[in-house]
Amino acid sequence: TAWQRGWPSAGGHLLGKGAPKSENPNITYILCTMFGAMLPTISAEEPYNPEKTSFLAVIKTAARELIRLAKLTVIPAVMYSVYALFSPESTLKRKARGLHIYLWIQSGLLAISAYQTRNWICGAVYVPLTVATFPIWIMAIRKRQQKTAACLYVLGILYAMSYILTSNTGADAGMVGFCMSAAGGLWLCSNMLKETSREKSAEKTCRNRAVLIVLITIVLTPAFCQRVIGVYRDAPLTQLNTRLNDGPAKGLYTTPEHAEQYKMIYSSLKQFAENESTGKILVSKNLPWAYVQLEKYENASFSSWRVYTDIIKQYYSIHPENRADYICILEEHVAGWEESPFNRNPGVSSPNAMDYNDVFWEQVMACPIITQTEYLCIYDVRELWS
Repeated sequence: TAWQRGWPSAGGHLLGKGAPKSENPNITYILCTMFGAMLPTISAEEPYNPEKTSFLAVIKTAARELIRLAKLTVIPAVMYSVYALFSPESTLKRKARGLHIYLWIQSGLLAISAYQTRNWICGAVYVPLTVATFPIWIMAIRKRQQKTAACLYVLGILYAMSYILTSNTGADAGMVGFCMSAAGGLWLCSNMLKETSREKSAEKTCRNRAVLIVLITIVLTPAFCQRVIGVYRDAPLTQLNTRLNDGPAKGLYTTPEHAEQYKMIYSSLKQFAENESTGKILVSKNLPWAYVQLEKYENASFSSWRVYTDIIKQYYSIHPENRADYICILEEHVAGWEESPFNRNPGVSSPNAMDYNDVFWEQVMACPIITQTEYLCIYDVRELWS
């Protein structure tokens, strides 16, 4: 469905083309999407620059971002990693107290990191937790034990890096992978604490459980705040009381204001599709579901996500055959929302705010208007390219 509908993908960036028609997905596009996961992509926020999109440049940028997120836990993790790597195996089994002290220290640093980053939307706390549990992974490898948990830890990191290298959203894209590695790390901690406690005393059992409970609480608290209290692109849960009954978002709940916006935009696009012949359409700035509704039209952008002036101009200069026949410009207030204090950037956010003072947009707005409402305006821009 993603390939057919024109959602962003590595293959789309590599080919430099919009998505294929929904009824004709081709094997070339699919293969490019698969192999594209191993290559860095062009940022959608600025024109193509080989120096910024080289493999080494992307690696450096990702490393800086990850170190920023995990900076408090790095030094203790490095120190304990050296200890776990070079200490005799018999020593590792005996010194359970050292493991407890290390985990308690990292628990405190994790709590501070989770509060400082405030990037709870994407789960940034999983990065410092992955770093904190790295010495435990070393210990498991040395003992040749806990292979399943150790594999989950490594696969999570590889998964995260593959997403980071193929996305223009920095480290945020890799948090799904770091969630996997964090789960593997907690699993390793649980098993390692059991192995290092030779005597099954009630005190040691209670101590082991306390450490794990604290670590798990630190991880789950930001997730709880984000899912229950936090706001991203809509409103608090108590305000999501209006059900959408038509279109791509059918069945979802939103606010009365957003429901009215959705209803009017959906109706306008539906009327446009009934009155106009097929062609290519560009939606500015950010309305991915419009491409799903207008499936008989080809996506005239490099992706179905955000549109930026510089990159769309460069895209059309490289691929004139993909230029839009119609351009839909949304009003700035469409889909706006107020973020909660639990988000990284609290305040009012307008995802469709855009500077249209560029000559390109002035030419577009001088073209014939097909549909105009308080939420959008659709232009026939075919004469613009003639």
